[in-house]
Amino acid sequence: MSSAIVSIDNVRFGYNEQDGLVLRDLCLEIRQGSVTALLGPNGSGKTTLLNLCLGWLKPSAGEVRLEGRPLHSIARKQMGRTVSLVPQDEHLPFEYSVLEYVLLGRAPYLTTLQIPDAGHVEAAHRALREIGADQWAERGVTTLSAGEKQLVMTARSLAQQPRLLLMDEPSSHLDLANTARLLDRISALARSGVTVVLTTHDPRVASACATEVALMREGQILFAGPTQQALSAALLSRTYGIDVEVHAVGRHRMVTWS
Repeated sequence: MSSAIVSIDNVRFGYNEQDGLVLRDLCLEIRQGSVTALLGPNGSGKTTLLNLCLGWLKPSAGEVRLEGRPLHSIARKQMGRTVSLVPQDEHLPFEYSVLEYVLLGRAPYLTTLQIPDAGHVEAAHRALREIGADQWAERGVTTLSAGEKQLVMTARSLAQQPRLLLMDEPSSHLDLANTARLLDRISALARSGVTVVLTTHDPRVASACATEVALMREGQILFAGPTQQALSAALLSRTYGIDVEVHAVGRHRMVTWS
């Protein structure tokens, strides 16, 4: 039996005929319990691939399978209990408190019009504690900075208790300390059995937390494999289209360019 939680087979996708394909005959397997970084320059198709894995987009050719099942065969509530997305940003039309917003992550476990009970509220508080933000529970979400909001969006997804967590540029608004805290949390989630797929254009983020890396350029996978193999000067130079050098600093890889 395959250990892949997500299988992407020969997927093609384009938003419209005029702009052409965003993803071209793409194949990738996401291993259960891994942290996989989709690494590549802007416009390489990373976010589009996440949305395909979530089922928000449908491929024009090929197939995406979750735990061996085609996505289109899985009920939305079941998807909600299995997969969660932390977007780069999200517009909120209502003035939620942080706790109320994080409680939205419990929706897949509630019936229509059901009010969250004490167990759901505790799950929300636990998710906030995990990312160091329980002290914000009563704040309004519109008062949060971009970095604080990014952490709270992560807490909402953790409250959902997914087996597959998708994260779109999760550190893009975070300072150094909060980036380190979040990346440590991602590694801890993988150790607990949660599979994490994150997009980034920064090799340092991939080096810090990913067990596997898929290098993307112009809608294709150039290489997919263990992080240390992926973060080589030759492969990164090909991915970004510039000459780069890679230096080992402790367990991390630092990338420089000329």
